[in-house]
Amino acid sequence: MDITIVVATPNLALADLLLLSLEENDTYRVHLAHDLAELQEAVDSFAVELMIFDADFCDQLIDPLIQRVLRQHPHIRCIFLSPENDPEWM
Repeated sequence: MDITIVVATPNLALADLLLLSLEENDTYRVHLAHDLAELQEAVDSFAVELMIFDADFCDQLIDPLIQRVLRQHPHIRCIFLSPENDPEWM
């Protein structure tokens, strides 16, 4: 069974790096979202098990979308990549 992962980042280089790294393992199916519309489309279209958020993506108003995602996929796991590994970010 494939694990569906959505990577939310406006950074194309980071998106490509994560896509290539994760897809080396045939277990993962990765979808990239560079903006809110793409993130919403991915969440509505797939049974997502994991979402990876880049801090740069979090500059957008995503709180309502995250709340909806949690209602649609209550067992989803989320990873937030903080800017410059700053543990105080959130």
